[in-house]
Amino acid sequence: MKKFLSAHRGFFIALMVLVTLLVPVLFFLFSLENLWYEAYAAIIGVILTAIVTVMLLDGQSRSEEEKDKNIEVYKARLGVYSGFNQKMWDILNDDDIESDEILELQNYFFKEVILHLSSQEIGDMKQILQEMNKEEKLREKGSKYFSRLTVLLQSSLMSRDSRLEGLQCPDAEQIAALRSEFQNLIGKLKNEQTAGQEEVSADASAAAEEQQPGPALTVQSWHFTALGDEQFAALESGNNVISLIEYEGENWRTQALTQIGAGELVFLFRRGGYGYVGAFRAKGYVVYAQEEGQLVKTVCMSGSEPETRNVAYDDPDIRKYDIYGGIEDGATSVATLIVEPICYDSRGVSYVTVYRKTISRFYSPYAGEMLSRFLYYKENNDMVNPLTCVPGAFESLVSENNIKPKSW
Repeated sequence: MKKFLSAHRGFFIALMVLVTLLVPVLFFLFSLENLWYEAYAAIIGVILTAIVTVMLLDGQSRSEEEKDKNIEVYKARLGVYSGFNQKMWDILNDDDIESDEILELQNYFFKEVILHLSSQEIGDMKQILQEMNKEEKLREKGSKYFSRLTVLLQSSLMSRDSRLEGLQCPDAEQIAALRSEFQNLIGKLKNEQTAGQEEVSADASAAAEEQQPGPALTVQSWHFTALGDEQFAALESGNNVISLIEYEGENWRTQALTQIGAGELVFLFRRGGYGYVGAFRAKGYVVYAQEEGQLVKTVCMSGSEPETRNVAYDDPDIRKYDIYGGIEDGATSVATLIVEPICYDSRGVSYVTVYRKTISRFYSPYAGEMLSRFLYYKENNDMVNPLTCVPGAFESLVSENNIKPKSW
């Protein structure tokens, strides 16, 4: 039946037109003289209706196509931005920022992300990278800059189509300038790594720990990386504190610092090829934290419970404990150990393996190895020691733990 109707479609259309024209005449709806007038009017009405219907359907089709396109673009942006954001924040998992990690981030950005950003957004990203290049404490403030990049991508994701927003596509010069900032950041980190320390993978660290290069100590030991030269200036001026700062609400370093018990050993690491420069005995800690516009100070000394109270921003102890000026710089917290020097040599005694985190528990045989090296300096009367150490403390420590001098 369907095939029959399809094959004779023209016949049936002509028949319907003929019936439509004859029925009004046969039933005297209007005279034969008016037939052509009425037929012409009807045809014009049909044509106009068809034109309007086509226009409406075309507009609806275009609207649906644009909507589908926008949905697909949004999905693509969401996937690309999420991938970039994850790669970026994964960099901070080991509390360090390395040149090869930024290189990988750069490659992903120019492969996927850049196609979705406007000229203004490219400019904003370039500004953030420029500030990162100038930042002296990038490893400590990495989360601050990464947070700004995340907000930038969120804003881009939530914005409407660039044509409706009046945004412009980036030009070749902007893209080249942005890549230059990435390259500058990679170069900055490479220079720091070359002048600083050998990076060791977690697997290599685990394998090295099995070798147990030195005797294990009877006391808990901690690794602590100095953030800058201000740390050594403070110690060498007689201010026996070891400090760290945190930004953007991070507090895991502070939490780790407050776990250091009185009497436990802290080995201070200095970047730049020095390695460990000293061992200190913890006596207590002081923490300044900015909370809802208030400065909160927590003090805990040996044998006592922590005491917390609000203080003024001109608290007389801030300069003593905030050696980096972190509170003034907008840090959310400043955590400082109060220590007594056991041994110290400003040249450093290198290291067995590098701990990437600012603060962490120190593998006991490594601590024993460092003490063996300090003892080697001391027994050869070769200590470069600008600090006043506790008399007899080092000697008692090496004796209790059967430490022997060792060159390296």
